[in-house]
Amino acid sequence: MLRVGLLGQLVECRIRMGAVVPAREAQEQAVRVARGEGRADLLTAAYTTWTEPTPWRVRAYAASDPEAVEELGKLLEEPGLTDRQRCLLLDQLADALDDTDPRSVAASRRAVELARTLGEPRLRGLTLASLLRRVDCELEPEAYLELHRELGRVADSQDSPEYSWMTAYTAARIAAARNDPAEMERCLVRGDEIARTYELQGAFAVARLRRPLLAMAQGRFDDAERDLGAAVAELRARGAVDLSGLAALAVGCIRLQQGRITEVLPVLLAVWEQYQPLNEAITALALHASGRPERAREVFARRVPIRRDFCYSILAALRGSAAITLGDRTAASEVYRELLPLHGLAGSASSLSLVFRPVAQTLGDLARFLERPERARSHYLEAARVAAAWDSPHWAGAAQSGLAGLPPAPA
Repeated sequence: MLRVGLLGQLVECRIRMGAVVPAREAQEQAVRVARGEGRADLLTAAYTTWTEPTPWRVRAYAASDPEAVEELGKLLEEPGLTDRQRCLLLDQLADALDDTDPRSVAASRRAVELARTLGEPRLRGLTLASLLRRVDCELEPEAYLELHRELGRVADSQDSPEYSWMTAYTAARIAAARNDPAEMERCLVRGDEIARTYELQGAFAVARLRRPLLAMAQGRFDDAERDLGAAVAELRARGAVDLSGLAALAVGCIRLQQGRITEVLPVLLAVWEQYQPLNEAITALALHASGRPERAREVFARRVPIRRDFCYSILAALRGSAAITLGDRTAASEVYRELLPLHGLAGSASSLSLVFRPVAQTLGDLARFLERPERARSHYLEAARVAAAWDSPHWAGAAQSGLAGLPPAPA
């Protein structure tokens, strides 16, 4: 019991330092010790060591832990659990499941509901922060906004810099989804001030990712790649989060817009091998540009439904571009329908880490490819509006080029 308790203290210490990956490793060590003892009470103690919020997903992207899911399910049926233990176990169950599994959001919501009844603000803040990672700002804006308001009330009621920072960071995501980069920056500056004052180094490093995002939006691609490399290196050094897949996607998007995607084909193929069948579109685009159209078609044919998470709109836009490049009208029609509800967004800007282009630009290209010129015109005009909001000359130029390529509007 003592060893599990000491490892629990190490988990808390590492989270507060922003070292989320080592914190996860310490918790996993505590779980292994408890398993070796064969005691449900020790396992419960090990799994409930995670009591601090994190802005990013704790596990690697698209990863789950089936063994933990089974174990946590059994622990939740144990008699004699306190409501606090049950709440923390539900939070851990949500984390152990794949984020696209409906049970993950359901468990996370149950944890929030239980935390509300307990009247323990920090526990409520923890579960709200966890649920906010699973309810996407772009795909479920109203639900996200309500959760943000509740987190803000928790932060206001407590002397808790972690929750105050999370509230500012979440407000920045909402501003980005509303195409308001000035408000996004104000929120992040406020978060930076909290992080500096209370030495929340991991949080400060996470917020640095807005620099490559803004550079990508404004077409400053060399700056974007340099800033991205610096931010990812700092986060890796702190043990905050593994962003290798995200970094490869961002660099791929940068080189695609520069007409240099063939230069990063080896990197994209390595990421494809790691995450396949996810991330197929940008891999197919790179293969096609490298003179390997048949291999590009093979990779593109492996596509599965896109994960409904913070990368959804950017991955869908890339799939639309690949469908056009490969002449796949069926895939183009599917992407058009899926992206239409997101037409006013700058794709994935609310991730505060990367952005590709206005969703409306992709919709315009797809509509033109599908021979719907009047719809294309409407989308390109919307893309121009989004470009102006983000002060993006290269997005504005793409929108104007799209309009120029259409037949004259009917009189």
